[in-house]
Amino acid sequence: MVSTAAHIIMDKNGAPRTDVNNAFLTKEGSVDTPGLICRYVSLRYILPELDTALLKVDFEKNSDNE
Repeated sequence: MVSTAAHIIMDKNGAPRTDVNNAFLTKEGSVDTPGLICRYVSLRYILPELDTALLKVDFEKNSDNE
């Protein structure tokens, strides 16, 4: 699981975006080495009062990115 700000995955009406599964995350990199990309993301939980959302990344499907 990874977390992000809830407002990032909400639409303009405050509902969860329906295209979160098309999102990708970039792992932290450096100036010389860009971060690797993680795909296969799904929304698991939203804590709007804390502006936090939990996302599940299928690390097995992303194993070729390591």
